[in-house]
Amino acid sequence: MQFQEMQNQLQSIAYQGQQMRQQLLEIDHALEVLDKSADNRVYERAGPLFIESDAGETKNKLVDDKELKEARLKSLEKQESKLREKLSELGKDIQGQMGGVQSGGVVAE
Repeated sequence: MQFQEMQNQLQSIAYQGQQMRQQLLEIDHALEVLDKSADNRVYERAGPLFIESDAGETKNKLVDDKELKEARLKSLEKQESKLREKLSELGKDIQGQMGGVQSGGVVAE
């Protein structure tokens, strides 16, 4: 049961990491476009609306958002690594217990 819960956690963390990477790619693309643009005015999405904004302010917001997402991704990657280690250890324990049961041995409590 614990093994299954940990697998579910790992899937969730991996999915969140994938989403974070995608968001970082989108931010990088937006920053590239801003760097190439000569306009000082851009349009930012605000829910269903687009609001005119200063390109410099928008770039600063994107850079800040990118830094936060990179930190979050690093945290997710650490969680994923630790969880993989725990799953590996738990899997070995389960296999060891199954091996003892299959060979007719008694598993000590």
